[in-house]
Amino acid sequence: MFERAWKAISITIIGNYVIFFDGDSLYDSDLLAIILKFYYQKFKGKVLLINEPGFYGIFPKDIAIKVGFRDLNYAEDIDFLTRLLRSYSNLTYSLPLSLSQNEDVKGDREKRYARGIKYVYRIIHNYVDRAISYGLIPRNSIILFRQMYNLPIIETIVLSLINTIIIYLMYAKIKPIINKEPNFIFVDKIFLERILDPTELGIEAYPVSSFVKEIISFSTKEIYFIPKNVLVKVINMFKNKL
Repeated sequence: MFERAWKAISITIIGNYVIFFDGDSLYDSDLLAIILKFYYQKFKGKVLLINEPGFYGIFPKDIAIKVGFRDLNYAEDIDFLTRLLRSYSNLTYSLPLSLSQNEDVKGDREKRYARGIKYVYRIIHNYVDRAISYGLIPRNSIILFRQMYNLPIIETIVLSLINTIIIYLMYAKIKPIINKEPNFIFVDKIFLERILDPTELGIEAYPVSSFVKEIISFSTKEIYFIPKNVLVKVINMFKNKL
């Protein structure tokens, strides 16, 4: 049964653990109950990431506090996970399950939160926060806009300059984390490297996340950044589940 986030959260605030949810999504409470039972039986003290849509997870409270939360309006999960995985990837595991779905919204989802000039400010704020969360220095901007989005060279150069200026101006206030690729790719690679077979939860029929479906079907250019051995492992694990 899919329920609103606050109902799901009400059964997950237990002891010294933190669970993340998006407040505007719906959650499969039955699958969530299975995941929680699995976590407390086998993975207490570790990080368990769940993907779909976006990234959610179960985190020991002390680890979550050490990593810290930053005031970002967009891709705050990528920023948090980038910093967490730099220090705690050895304690992290992942489940590629479709646990949630976005509520149906007509038109621009952002207009649920702001209108008029406040909407314009929100869009600009989102763009700035994406540059910070993704770590969009020139090299990473080119990967995102040219290799992933296939934008024209001139447009890629202009966007790269804009994002570089954002990174420079915001550096003193909120230091971006920079990797050799955009941070969402850094997170995705570790997610796939640390992936678990969902049959370990004791269920044979499970909803595979759209992210893993895209990886297996080679419908995302992100596959070019995934190590071959990891790609083969994921394909072999899930090819019969789609």
